Amino acid sequence: MNQLVFNENGQAVTDSLTIAEVFGKEHKNILRDIRDLEMKSTSDFFIKNFREDYYISYRNKKYPKFVLTEDGLTFLTLGYNKEKYIEIKENYIKTLKRSISENEIRTNIEKNVEHIKSAEDISIKEYKNQRVVTFKDVDEVHRRPYGTASRNFKQNKKHFIEGKHFYKITRDEIRPEFGFGINAPNGILITEFGYLKLVKSFTDDLSWEVQEKIVEVYFRENQKQLEQIVSLPTNFAEALRLAADLEEENERNRPKVEAHDKFISGENYQKVGQVAKVLNIGRNKLFVFLRENKILMSDNTPYQQYIDRGYFVVKEKPIEMGSQVINKPQTYVTAKGVDYISKLLDKKIA
Repeated sequence: MNQLVFNENGQAVTDSLTIAEVFGKEHKNILRDIRDLEMKSTSDFFIKNFREDYYISYRNKKYPKFVLTEDGLTFLTLGYNKEKYIEIKENYIKTLKRSISENEIRTNIEKNVEHIKSAEDISIKEYKNQRVVTFKDVDEVHRRPYGTASRNFKQNKKHFIEGKHFYKITRDEIRPEFGFGINAPNGILITEFGYLKLVKSFTDDLSWEVQEKIVEVYFRENQKQLEQIVSLPTNFAEALRLAADLEEENERNRPKVEAHDKFISGENYQKVGQVAKVLNIGRNKLFVFLRENKILMSDNTPYQQYIDRGYFVVKEKPIEMGSQVINKPQTYVTAKGVDYISKLLDKKIA
């Protein structure tokens, strides 16, 4: 059986299909009863509690249905099976409580969390030659109420190994950059592995994005610096060879870099084909790459989140088809979007 009650813009609702299934009635008869109610009730009541909608059948055909509020359900099912009515009523209560709880959490976040806007804003903390974070860092960057990360850690502490996932430091080891209170007797520092364990329960879209940024920008940056130190030349001959290699690479990349910088500094929008040429990749290959990375949809228009970030602009382009003129969406890439795509391609190559 499908979900009996669902949350729609903060309101618990059900629909005529669900009612038909729960009460063992044909959907057409439920629609008939709702139409009868429309004739008998006031228009104000009906508009507030019944909304006509549609669903797509397995044959890909569109059919009507109604979405009902709790009052609409009560009014419709007065003469229906009492036990089935109670079943849906209980689901209304559960869904409503969950909705209230989510709103309280959201309000608490807005009131109590001083947001860190990106992983770059986390102050660098290192312990035993590796980067670490505190519970406060995790709460702030994930926009959670203070105490959330600490509570998750305590509830699942049996899964965390000291020395691998976290370090417990004494008062003597506490340093100002760790951000603990002056009189704190001890503190917990979370490693990269510990961080990934700690945020497993954070499954919202923001958290998926934040996790990747923290690992790439914060934790792995230290590793990159160490790798660069290890690869430094140890004698004069190696230093000359390194300098020559770097000069050759710069010469190869100079045309691409100059074209890329010109795009980035420009304020006009570019077609995807033009961007592909500058980034030295085939037009069709770039379209495939952007679709595979869930940036463009199957019709080569961007998902809304990437438009909101300022990476793309979609404009309607009039096209003549016989005697008619239709508007076809045309995707353009902004300067910010060119930079974003370039970095994605660099990651793939690396």
